[in-house]
Amino acid sequence: MDEAVEPSEQMLTDVNIHSIVPQLPSHHARAKEVLEGLIKTLPEDHPAYGGVLNNLGVVLRAEADYARAKRAFERATVIWEASLGKKYHLAAAVNNLGGVLRAQGDYTGAQKAFERAIDILETSVGEQRPSLAAAVNNLGLVLQAQGDYDGARQAFERALRIDEAVLGPVHTEVATDLNNLGILQAEMGKLDTGILSLMRALRMRMFFLPEGHPYIQNTWNAFIYYQLKKIIRDKGVSEEEAVKILKRRLWIE
Repeated sequence: MDEAVEPSEQMLTDVNIHSIVPQLPSHHARAKEVLEGLIKTLPEDHPAYGGVLNNLGVVLRAEADYARAKRAFERATVIWEASLGKKYHLAAAVNNLGGVLRAQGDYTGAQKAFERAIDILETSVGEQRPSLAAAVNNLGLVLQAQGDYDGARQAFERALRIDEAVLGPVHTEVATDLNNLGILQAEMGKLDTGILSLMRALRMRMFFLPEGHPYIQNTWNAFIYYQLKKIIRDKGVSEEEAVKILKRRLWIE
């Protein structure tokens, strides 16, 4: 690692509730072609039509075509609400819509979408579901982006409680919750607590994910960055000296 990267919103890894589309870029063109072909074969008021639109939106979002992705998710929500009611599928499309709005910088719209998805999930599937934790986590990201750190902390802590209760204390989703919570804690000035959360997240990601995975790198960068800030705070040294101290701690102690 050449240098520590200051955490940004991109470092905070959110999770989508609903996606069956291959995520590799090489698959996007083929997936889009298949989905656009399916649209032509289905009645516009059929639930399957909403499903195709939702997954088309996932592909378009992956290609950063946010305007078209937004329209696809909006149409999917209308179709699913009319045909299926306020159930899991609707929450999935609403959550995905929130992700697009967040990517566009519309944090107010994204917050409303995630809050709506949470409300639907609480009613339709209950509290103890990873899908609910994912939507709560996404809400936390938007609140943090708007400077509502206390609201974001409550959201990340709630997501963590749900995932630990449902998935156990060691899981990739738990690592995501800890990553997001740890960065927030450190940004709120709680460096020691944030570093501990990031350390837990890093250990899980290194265990579950392949070497070189970007999520591992993200958490590692955050862990190093806040370790340096802590050394500078505690010892009153320069950044250059803090790097030397941290290197000794990591490789000698």
